[in-house]
Amino acid sequence: MRLHVADGLPRTNNSVEGWHHAFQSSVSCHHPNIYKLIEHIQAEQDHTEQLIARFNAGNQTAVSSKNKYVQVTRRLTVLLLMNGTRPLLEFLRGVAHNIEI
Repeated sequence: MRLHVADGLPRTNNSVEGWHHAFQSSVSCHHPNIYKLIEHIQAEQDHTEQLIARFNAGNQTAVSSKNKYVQVTRRLTVLLLMNGTRPLLEFLRGVAHNIEI
């Protein structure tokens, strides 16, 4: 089973890197002792449980703050859903038009 943009997953790992940076900043040192680390992991768990409760209550997760990324993701999702209905080369050209270097 392959998961991708059409399944609502992000195209990059920027969100993970953002979480890591925020967590590292909250710990405020590179090598915390085990007790400090556990304390921060528990705080992160509490925060995550609050987000899950909000999601279960009907709140949706935040979308990308940059509109151009939202548009590219939508276009790629449409292309992926149409995959197999058009010739492969046409599909690949469509994907290529949505890639920025």
